[in-house]
Amino acid sequence: MLTGSSLMKDENSQQRWLKSMGLFSQIVSNLVGTIGLGLGMGYFAWKKWNAPKWVPLLTSLIAFVVAIYRLIKLTEKDGESK
Repeated sequence: MLTGSSLMKDENSQQRWLKSMGLFSQIVSNLVGTIGLGLGMGYFAWKKWNAPKWVPLLTSLIAFVVAIYRLIKLTEKDGESK
């Protein structure tokens, strides 16, 4: 039989789990989207403007740094809301 306090613990753990899954999905979508954009821009510059072959790598690296910066800001904001 569930008592009031054990029911609250189950609801709190479920809310924490949902919040962590939401944060995980934001992290994955942020990384994939930003790196994909950087790679796409580099590929476009390489193919259309005859840029060097290392340009897609450079734009992907820049996009990765931007994604990590955005994730740091996101997790700081998430930590403040706790």
